[in-house]
Amino acid sequence: MFHVAITTCIESIVDAHATLDEADALAQRVIENLCSRGIILPTQQTHDYLENGPRYATGPNAHLAADNINDVFPCGMDISIGRNVFDTGELAFNLFCPNCKHQFAADAMNGEEPVGRWYESGDVNRLGCSECSSSTSFMDWFHPPFGFGILAFCFSEWFLKQEFVDHISELLEHPVIWVKAQY
Repeated sequence: MFHVAITTCIESIVDAHATLDEADALAQRVIENLCSRGIILPTQQTHDYLENGPRYATGPNAHLAADNINDVFPCGMDISIGRNVFDTGELAFNLFCPNCKHQFAADAMNGEEPVGRWYESGDVNRLGCSECSSSTSFMDWFHPPFGFGILAFCFSEWFLKQEFVDHISELLEHPVIWVKAQY
């Protein structure tokens, strides 16, 4: 007997500095650019047997954005507007002091407290490192990175190119966080 594991890969480009007031306009700028280049289509992906998929279907020039696209349902781009945390899903992560690079066990930080506080109010707690005594934002401790932001572009079953992530950052005029998740 064979067991097949079916997983979903979602790569998110999270705007690290967008505010709620500017998120809609920034999202529209990216949508217009990607549609005009044929990377996404302005239509939702649908399937006969399943509910609707991503908000924007994969376009004929999606290869400009991704090295590989697993063109199965659901596949395409969604947009998230509102305070959200984008994590690695079922993929493992580690905690590292961003200054001295000392690795800590994932449960060494009571992650629920600073993440929960950020999620509710936007407060960014600083964590102190027991090895080097530095104090830095808890957001910088996750590896691979988690994305904390108000605006994100989430690509289902796309394996994005670095140049494309950089292009989105240029369009937004903000730094971005590239988060790779598997579910």
